[in-house]
Amino acid sequence: MVVIPSMTMPLIIYGLLTGSVYMLLATSLTLIFGTLKLINLVQGDLMIVAAFTAFLLTTRADLGTYISLVPAIAVTVVLSYVMYRYGLRYIDQSNINAQVMFTLGLSFMTESAIAYYFLPVYHSSVIIPSPLRNMSVNIMGFPVTYDEIIVIVVSWAMLAALYTWLFRTEQGTAIRALGQNPLGAAITGINTDRLSVLAFIVGGVMTAVAGFLFGVMYTFGPYTGGSVTFNAIAILTLGGFGSLPGALVG
Repeated sequence: MVVIPSMTMPLIIYGLLTGSVYMLLATSLTLIFGTLKLINLVQGDLMIVAAFTAFLLTTRADLGTYISLVPAIAVTVVLSYVMYRYGLRYIDQSNINAQVMFTLGLSFMTESAIAYYFLPVYHSSVIIPSPLRNMSVNIMGFPVTYDEIIVIVVSWAMLAALYTWLFRTEQGTAIRALGQNPLGAAITGINTDRLSVLAFIVGGVMTAVAGFLFGVMYTFGPYTGGSVTFNAIAILTLGGFGSLPGALVG
């Protein structure tokens, strides 16, 4: 019989939880960079927008915790679309400095907008309330809450769905073709503008789910998004920008 040290199982669970959430955000950044060649430093702040939206709906509108994920996704996707449609799409893909400065500016604006409402009402970090937080099962003698199980399962299910879409559907093949050769994709009749918007929306969905799961497990505030973004970029640096397997390995 294998005996697991008392501190090993908590570390494994914590690693899976944190890794699963950052994996979703890193995959979102990878999808956007791989398709649009865009470094998007506002993605972590969009993640916090989703978490804060779910928090407000749960605490103010008495909406069920996991039901609040649906409107949180909708808000994040709409905001992502607006940012791309009226700003990010006009940035030169070859000008990294312009990408960094523009998206960093969007990040500051998003954080300031959240803080304008957040700080006067909530003077400290918050967490999305969940009725499952105090319910747990024992795994190898260590209690694991239902929320923690849901976070891990949903994260990996989202990743599996994304991989299936990208590598098993015609639309996913077109997305990958766009990332590899935009001009060649356009010549073959692919609607590159529509697919670019679609890639950004899918990235927004994954970001919203990551934000919701993060908010269920950890406390967050208006300025949490910046540190989350740079942690995700560190993952991409290890795994390789634009590489979906690299986002997983990183």
